[in-house]
Amino acid sequence: DFLRELSPIWNLGLNVEADVLLWGRQDSHLSDATITYPDLQNEQKNGFGIRGSFKLIRKGQTTDFLLEPFIRYWHIKNSRRVTAVGPTGTAVSGYEPDNNTTEFGAKLGVQY
Repeated sequence: DFLRELSPIWNLGLNVEADVLLWGRQDSHLSDATITYPDLQNEQKNGFGIRGSFKLIRKGQTTDFLLEPFIRYWHIKNSRRVTAVGPTGTAVSGYEPDNNTTEFGAKLGVQY
């Protein structure tokens, strides 16, 4: 985190972060589609994320107001393929494919 005073009433903050996925699990509820399909659980072990934001703070005597636009990015690699058997003997095999996720947003806040 970085915070710099721009003027007596304005501050600017900056945040940059790198994340590593150590372990995750993707649950696929295939039984919601039909009772003959089993649910699958895929472990995910390879991925990384990057996030960043900047914060503009308007300082007041007792209350500060802030605006913080942000971006978050994740890249997750393929999971291993798993096979499961449903209650009627139907076997299903699947994996969670390599994927990317990008989020943009903004926080509006009040600090006391």
